[in-house]
Formats: sequence, C-alpha cells, structure tokens
Amino acid sequence: MPILVALLVLVTAAGSKLKKLTYHEADTLLIQHPTLRGELENGFNQRTFKEMRNLEILLHPQPSTGAAVVQGPVVIQAQATQRAWEQDYVGTAVEGLELHIKKYYRTNFEGTNKMDYAHYTSIIQSSGMDV
Repeated sequence: MPILVALLVLVTAAGSKLKKLTYHEADTLLIQHPTLRGELENGFNQRTFKEMRNLEILLHPQPSTGAAVVQGPVVIQAQATQRAWEQDYVGTAVEGLELHIKKYYRTNFEGTNKMDYAHYTSIIQSSGMDV
C-alpha cells in the first residue's frame, strides 16, 4: 500500500498540530493501526481529512499539566521578541526618526528639482556598542 503511506505522510505534513511523519514512520503506523487505512480511504473519497487530523495517534504529544516544559533558546527568544512588541516604547528616538523622515520626504534631491526615486529606506537596529 505505498500510495496510502505517501498519503498519510502528506496528511500529517499539512497539519500544524500533527506529527510530521517520514515514509518509514507512516508505513509502521499503518501496520500497527490497520484502521488508519480505512480512515485514509474515506478521507480521500470525501476529499477531506479533517476527522483524521484529530486522531490522537497523529497528534503531537501534549505535556501533562503541572509538568515543567523545557524550551530551547530559539523558542525563548521568539517569545521575548513577541512580548517586546506588546510593551510601550521607551525613549525619544522614534520622534527623531519621524522628524528625519519628514525632513527628507519634503526635500528635493541634491538641491535639484528631481524628487526621490522611491520612498524606501533601510533601518538598522544596533545596540550602540563600539567594536
């Protein structure tokens, strides 16, 4: 049943809460759980795998309540970045940036009658540390 194995790999790849299965893992799962074959065939015929995406054997394991969740540095940094955007800005640099943009938006290019080609700029964030 190689086609069902490939179909199971595709179904699990499409759901964010599902385990992403390799071909070998999908093949093993179909052997261990023969009812999955019928589920795949039904989903294919009905053109929806919505019900399959709620099967416990396909979902990522959820940590038990009260258990400590270990997070890697990438996850922690992503959460910190997201929280930072939820905080009020502190400082006056934003006003200075706004004045600078307004000044050059209204000014002719190099004292000629030519205006800027396009209204684009690069903004580079720096910690201000000298290297």
